[in-house]
Amino acid sequence: MSMSPDNIEIDEKWKFTLTNDSNNPILLEFDTFEENAKLSTPAFLMAMLFRKHYKAIKAEIGEKPSEIGICIFDNFDENERIRVENQLKESCKMLKIECKFVRV
Repeated sequence: MSMSPDNIEIDEKWKFTLTNDSNNPILLEFDTFEENAKLSTPAFLMAMLFRKHYKAIKAEIGEKPSEIGICIFDNFDENERIRVENQLKESCKMLKIECKFVRV
């Protein structure tokens, strides 16, 4: 999420490959248990993780939260931080939940 689509540094340890299409500058291609070669945006995959956390929060407090707080601990430069925050906002938008960023 932090890397510019024009300057991605591939890590050989990644268990996915990068691709794109006319609508998405970055798509992750990976195998799942159900099918091979599934494509997804980083924001969609993060939304799936957020959804699991959202359900756990609801189970803990007994109601759906109206917003979530996100704390980014990595030391990103300004452009990287903006890219990460925009992708996380997109993830939350997919789930129809507000997100706030907590600065530390």
